[in-house]
Amino acid sequence: MGQSRMVRDVRERSRGEVNRGLDDGLSKAFELALTPAILGALGWLLDQRLELTPLFTLVGFLLGVVGTSASLWYRYDASMKEQETVAAQARATRGPRRRRPDLTSADVTALEPAS
Repeated sequence: MGQSRMVRDVRERSRGEVNRGLDDGLSKAFELALTPAILGALGWLLDQRLELTPLFTLVGFLLGVVGTSASLWYRYDASMKEQETVAAQARATRGPRRRRPDLTSADVTALEPAS
């Protein structure tokens, strides 16, 4: 009974992590697509009002692309540094790993499926 409950808990936790990853990826995709589009549209409206060439359209679009890319990069970098810190703390508290003994040719032969 306890074993199946543990398996169920692990599966639910795994599903939650996958869903969070999908949500995060979808929100980043919308951010990458919509921010430059909105800034480009605002630039276009400004160009129409001032009767200019598509100067502000291009400036708004490029500002959106560069700003969004920089934002995503810095958030990614901070996330990776956080994960590295957590992993280093886990290694420090776990202690040294035991080395797995090397397999001999007899061990490999014993692991091969019988014909």
